[in-house]
Amino acid sequence: MKVQMLIRFLLIIFCLSMMIASAKAGINEGVEYYQKRQEGSKGRLASVENINKAIENFSSALLTPESEKDATLYLLKSYYYKAEFAVQ
Repeated sequence: MKVQMLIRFLLIIFCLSMMIASAKAGINEGVEYYQKRQEGSKGRLASVENINKAIENFSSALLTPESEKDATLYLLKSYYYKAEFAVQ
């Protein structure tokens, strides 16, 4: 009985740590796409491919409190960029 509870507890800790690691990876990947946002631009009109990928990653990173602040800031910047430069 105690062994089963210990195993469950360790599995919960493992799952939580993986969620945090996944969110950090998501925000880092989002930043990479954000930095490449101008790739594929034609004149003043920017491609939406990289900025949409950045928005997707930042939106998922909002779900964890550790990355919520940075994800929110980058998400707002990404939406602004998309509205200003990628949409006619």
